[in-house]
Amino acid sequence: MKKLYTLLLALVLTSPVIKAQSLSLTKAAYEPAIGDFERRKSYDTTTAVPRNTGTNQTWNFTSLASNTVQSTTYSYVSPSTVPSATAYTGCTVVRTDGSNNEFFKSTSTQYELLGSKQSSVTLTFTNSAVSAVWPVAYGYSNTDAFGGTAKISTTLTLNGPVTGSVTTNATGSGTLQLPNGITLNNCLQIKNELNGVASFTIIFTTLTATLSTTSYNYYHASFKFPVLTVNTTAITTPTAAFNSKNTTVSINNDVFAGINEYTIDNLVTVYPNPSTDYVTVSFNNNESSEIEIYNQLGQVLIREKVSAYGKKIDISNLNSGVYFLRATVGNKTAIKKLIKE
Repeated sequence: MKKLYTLLLALVLTSPVIKAQSLSLTKAAYEPAIGDFERRKSYDTTTAVPRNTGTNQTWNFTSLASNTVQSTTYSYVSPSTVPSATAYTGCTVVRTDGSNNEFFKSTSTQYELLGSKQSSVTLTFTNSAVSAVWPVAYGYSNTDAFGGTAKISTTLTLNGPVTGSVTTNATGSGTLQLPNGITLNNCLQIKNELNGVASFTIIFTTLTATLSTTSYNYYHASFKFPVLTVNTTAITTPTAAFNSKNTTVSINNDVFAGINEYTIDNLVTVYPNPSTDYVTVSFNNNESSEIEIYNQLGQVLIREKVSAYGKKIDISNLNSGVYFLRATVGNKTAIKKLIKE
């Protein structure tokens, strides 16, 4: 049960909600679209996390410490590639890490979360959670009610209603300071707050949980997805064993690639592309690397170690379609679209 409540909070409020270009948000520039990738790395906090709001602020996160948790890559794919998307009416894009899916609906004016599907947990909103109403600028405020059902399948199958509201405010603008000496000016701070109630019947007993979360997301004109996210969740129930409170911090990997030129996009060549049987991955350097080829669901289909300068890779067993090739050298990453004929 605790896992279910945590997933609910995380899915509603740590999903990509809105993205700012300087102090203005536009649908065209920052709404997630099919073909997008978002790669995030979690960090450990060693000092108090800044949450100051207002204009001309400075948010100092330089004390964040990198940990051993691997980065997570999220792909935004077409609903037609995810069979379970048929249960979410109006879905236009799916966010997936290869195992977990979140379903969204894009309209001409707003971006909505319709629900999610995990290995054992399914959330279906009959009243969607509106993530953004375009356009958005400093001082923006929107509150939206959500409601639907939750299903968890373990040793028992439990179903129950979930209701609540999400409030989104553009609460700050200023300078964001990150590890590795990175400073980003003219950033926008978005504060999300969720309050809701979920209930399940367990052997003639109803368990009711109060859910709350506060999420601070920081955006910059150079990046489509949040530069940094701080998310605090709390669950309160009559049963102490189900109660919890935790804070997580993550940084968009593209921040380090874009600011420090810490990328190998210009060093990687994939040919022939399109291809039917083999592709050659060529590097203009002398470092060994790892190659991953994955589908539009984010599932890794081929993973190989590649020695310096490159390697010929057999893709004859792949079905015809669009894939993505990710090359990693140390902390450097390049992603290339690959077409199998």
